[in-house]
Amino acid sequence: MIFFRCMKTKKKYPNNLRRCRKSLTLSKKQVARLLGVRYYGTVSRWENGTVMPSGTNILRMTFLYRMEATQLYPEYYGHVRDCLKEKIQKHRIHLENMKPAHRSTNR
Repeated sequence: MIFFRCMKTKKKYPNNLRRCRKSLTLSKKQVARLLGVRYYGTVSRWENGTVMPSGTNILRMTFLYRMEATQLYPEYYGHVRDCLKEKIQKHRIHLENMKPAHRSTNR
């Protein structure tokens, strides 16, 4: 996991989850039930930014809150993007020269 050592915040994973939940007037317990999470305290930890949800739960939240992951975690997204750009430049990998992944033609 990538932590926000360079950011001046108490949250490891700054996010907009609480604002999204409140805009839909949902309780943490309701969100936990809708996402199939056993304890609503888990939702609190996500909202507080102390724990990052799994990729599956992020996808579920994008559907529930009708927002993209980049909107739920804009600062984290920016940090990951910047780190990846730095690594690409460091290793002189040019995305334009990379071949796209082979797509299956099975239909």
